[in-house]
Formats: sequence, C-alpha cells, structure tokens
Amino acid sequence: MKRLSGVISNFVLLSFILAAATVSDAQEADRVYVNGNIYMVDEAFSTASAFAVKDGKFIYVGDDAGFQAHMGPLTFTFDLEGKTVIPGLHDAHAHIRCGERILYPR
Repeated sequence: MKRLSGVISNFVLLSFILAAATVSDAQEADRVYVNGNIYMVDEAFSTASAFAVKDGKFIYVGDDAGFQAHMGPLTFTFDLEGKTVIPGLHDAHAHIRCGERILYPR
C-alpha cells in the first residue's frame, strides 16, 4: 500500500512539473514585424519571416505563425511586404563637407 501511495504521489508530482513546463511565458511585444525576409547571423545564415521587439530587444525571431504569442492590445504590427532585414547592419556615414562648415565657419 505504501508503494502504491508513493507511485501515485510521484505521478501527481510529475504531472504538475510537466504542466508547468508547457505553460507559455511569452512576453508581450511593443512591435511585431511580419512578412519579411530576415537574415540571421548564425553559422547557416538562416532566414525568418517575422520578429518581435520589446524594449529595444528581440524577443522572437521565426515564422509568421509564431509571433501571435507575443501580440497584445497595444502591440504595433508592421508588414514588411517581403523586404529584406539584416539585423546589426547600420548605415553610419558622414559627409565631410557638411562637418567642415560647422567646425570651420567663415
């Protein structure tokens, strides 16, 4: 009888652990970008079609179906219309002549 009680207790405990592991803790995104061609900088240079951002950080990168878990009532959704996104690529250039006028006024 004690053995059966132990088996039942372990089964109940395992059931609670498995149930807790399947609960989604998806964060609500500030912005979601969908329908894009997103290149990721990994070994395979894999691609995705959607990503979600919260407080300036990526919280989801994947397919268009997966971002739904991050949608909230105030989430802004932007359709990329198939455009390419390359995270980390910044256009940081300067026009020297413009800076010259500021540094050396006549």
